[in-house]
Amino acid sequence: MSNIDTGRIVTAGMKAAAGAARRRAAVRAAVEAHLAAVAAGRGYGSAERLISYAMSGQAAWQAEARAFARWRDRVWETVFEMQARDPEAPPQSVLAALPEIGWPAPGAEE
Repeated sequence: MSNIDTGRIVTAGMKAAAGAARRRAAVRAAVEAHLAAVAAGRGYGSAERLISYAMSGQAAWQAEARAFARWRDRVWETVFEMQARDPEAPPQSVLAALPEIGWPAPGAEE
């Protein structure tokens, strides 16, 4: 008779899946922090708050919000492409590959 608790067995596949999930979570957290830092650097309280100005009646704020939203989409496209090519890429490598934001010129309207 065996006293092995099969509910506690951890396979190599399970370990690999857990490691991949941790890496994806670390990349996601790093990218979210980067988005928040870029928004804060422009004087907005958060990425969400900045994007909320996309429908603003103030043209400059609206232009900034739309530029940020387009850039955010390019950021996530880059992240997903990198993860498809190299699922083991560390957050630092992913952040280094992200596109720069192009803010609208002062006084520019879309």
